[in-house]
Amino acid sequence: MNTTAFGLMAAIPLLLMFTFLQTKTTEIVDSIEMASVKFVNLIRAARPKEVKKTVVKPR
Repeated sequence: MNTTAFGLMAAIPLLLMFTFLQTKTTEIVDSIEMASVKFVNLIRAARPKEVKKTVVKPR
């Protein structure tokens, strides 16, 4: 009985801390991903447009 009680006393707070840390980690990763997408879009917008070259085949 004591072993079960001590196990639950340790497991429940640790499970709550794990859930909290996992949520915070997910939020941080999501914000980093969003910042990287914005950065890539900014770089793409600043890039000069590509000029299409027409290839003329010799006759």
